[in-house]
This record gives sequence, C-alpha cells and structure tokens, in this order.
Amino acid sequence: MFRRLLLPLLPALLLVGCAHGAATAARDLAMSQDALWSCRCAATSIATGIDGAGGAPKLWVAANNKVFEVSADGEATEVWSSPRFSRILRLEAADLDQDGSDEWVVLLDTGRMRSRVVALRDGVRVLVGKPWNGYLRPLRGPSGELTLVGQRTGGDRPFLGPVFGVEVAADLSLKSGASLGLPRDFPLFDFFWLPGVGEQGARLFSLESNGLLAERNAVSPTQVLWLSDARFVARPLQVEREYRGMLGDYRDGVVDFAPPVVLSGGGDQPDRAYVVSQPPRGPVVVEGFMLPRGGDARVLEPAPRGLSELARTPLMGRAVAGVAVWKPEPHEEVGAALVWTRLSGGVVAPETRLLLFDLTTGDLVTGFPGPMTVGQPEEASSVESSATESAVAPGEETLPDSGADAAQPAPAAE
Repeated sequence: MFRRLLLPLLPALLLVGCAHGAATAARDLAMSQDALWSCRCAATSIATGIDGAGGAPKLWVAANNKVFEVSADGEATEVWSSPRFSRILRLEAADLDQDGSDEWVVLLDTGRMRSRVVALRDGVRVLVGKPWNGYLRPLRGPSGELTLVGQRTGGDRPFLGPVFGVEVAADLSLKSGASLGLPRDFPLFDFFWLPGVGEQGARLFSLESNGLLAERNAVSPTQVLWLSDARFVARPLQVEREYRGMLGDYRDGVVDFAPPVVLSGGGDQPDRAYVVSQPPRGPVVVEGFMLPRGGDARVLEPAPRGLSELARTPLMGRAVAGVAVWKPEPHEEVGAALVWTRLSGGVVAPETRLLLFDLTTGDLVTGFPGPMTVGQPEEASSVESSATESAVAPGEETLPDSGADAAQPAPAAE
C-alpha cells in the first residue's frame, strides 16, 4: 500500500528536490563570489553618473536614508543622507540642467511619496527646489534625448492620472508639461523607449502587470503590438502603502519600481535594455520592502518585433534589488547588481552584496582590488528561474511574513 502511494509522488519529489538544490546553489554562488562591496543593510537603489564636468563615472548605492559612493577598489564613502524621518526608495542620476554634472532624482518615503532633486553645489550634494508630490523619473526620450517625466500620487491609489513631461528651469525648478499620451494611471516606472534603427521610428515598450514585456504603438500607446511569451520581468522593489478611497475606506496599494536600464549601443549598434528577471514565486518582505525571491539580470536587444535576450547572469542570490551599467576606470563597462544575500529581519540585519557581471556573456566578474576577471562557476550554469520555486531549506534564515517595518539598523560597510 505504502509503495503504491509513494510511486506517483516520486516525480514531484524529485522535481522539488532538484529545484531546491538549484536555489541553494544560486544562493551559495552569490555568497561565495567576491563582492565589490557589501553592507549589513537592505540597499534599495543603485545609479551611475558624473560628479562635475569631465569627471570619472561614479557608482552610488542608496540604503535606508543614506547614499554611498563605491569606488573600483571596493571602498564606500557616505556622500549624502536624506532628511530626518525619511528613507530613500529610489535613486536615479541624470544631467537635468546640461552643465556636465549629474543631478540625482530621489524618491523619499516620508509617510507619503515625495520626489526631490539633489544637486552638486561646491562639492557637496544638497536638496534644491520644492518637494514634488509623487514621482519623477529621468529617462531617454523617443529620439534618445534626456526627458524628465512625472506623475502624481493620489489619496486612493499609488499612481494617479497621466504621465506627463516635466520642464526643468536653469535653477532646477520644475513645472508640469504636456501628457505623453499613455493610458491613464499607467505607472511611469513601467515603460521605456528604444530609438528605432534606420528609418524606423522610436519604439515604446512596457512592463505589464502580469510580468510580460510588451511593445506598444508609439503613436497610439493603448495598442499592444507584441507580448513576450514568458513572464519573467520583475519589479525589483515594491513598497506597500495604505490609501483611503473616496468613501473613506482604506485599501492596500503596491508601488512598483521597475524601470530597466537603457544603454546606447554606440555607432550603428542598437540600444540595449537591462532588466531584472521575474521568478515564478511571490516576493520576500523585509523592512517593509518586497522583492522577488531569487532573480537574475538579463540583457535585451530590439528584434524586428519585440525584444530578444542576448545574455543573462546566473541567479545571484535571494533577491536582486537593482541593476546599473558602470565603467570603473580603467576597466571596461560592466553590469552592477545589488543582491540581497541575507533576508533575515528582527535582531539579525539583512545583507546586500554588490556583484559585477559581464555585459556580453552575463558571467560574474571577480577580482577586487586589481584586474577584473570574468568567470562563472560550473554549477551556476544550470540554475534557472524555476529554482526559486523551492521552499527555504531547514537552517536557513527565516523571512518576515508581513509587510510591517522591522528595526532598521544603520548600514555598516564590511
């Protein structure tokens, strides 16, 4: 009797065992690799840019209410902290006033969503202008030009109204412009343009709520031209909020941060998009943030219709919070990924590692300080997204089961 009951379950047991083994290998891979930098914190955003005209590219990491500059030899220096009683949800860099130095656009959680511009003044980062009620995002426009877009946040839902252009004055003051024609209430973090090749016009892509990638008609964005055949795009970071409806009732809303990094291919090469992939399981929650369990970074290139994948990294750990492209002099451009490798809450601090990967092959880049080498352990090649379907193994750190904020220890570089 026992044998007859057990035999039909063997395939499922083997599948779960293999998936769990792959997930464990992914975690062990991330833990064993040389990290450029690590901290006992839940880092939430990563950005690259220039401090001062003609300067070398910088790499910035936001964690809690602080921003760190990380050098090519792994040294981290705190360069800015947000106002009291706030934390940084998102950090992006762009030259808004065209002076050769990148400003920061930061999204702050102060109980409400507020965006601010942070500029470099006499070698120090300072807040400029007034707080923006809602979201701001710098991105490349249809012709490749820098565009600042905005969207408001409402009392009853996270994203309210149209996405519109934002005019930037010489003193970095901001003014709402015309609507971009996207579907109403479409989150401004969920779309991006890639310039067309040859006579082809700009192409508009979006990240759908079901995890699919879509290409939309750039002239009539409500028309979907193409959908990816697999659900793999992740929202690298999610924050739950409570919103009050018109009748006074409260409802939960989730604010997603999902914009991919778009990098110019240079010359006649097509532009590329770098995204965080979507594992099939739901997100993990720590310190009030939600991230998809597991994850990798993928390099995408425009196809005649839609996007095609060029390369991917191995699964890099428990969760990938963000991806950026960086040129640490004198080295070539590399991908940089914030990877949560320990997600324990309560009295045990989480851990974030900053891993680099090759933009062409997806292999992890190691060797700091000193010459960077490209290598990928053999066991990592078999780790696929399905590996994240397994449960946490006995002896691993437990995960919070709610979105309540845990104690937030100050980041401490290791």
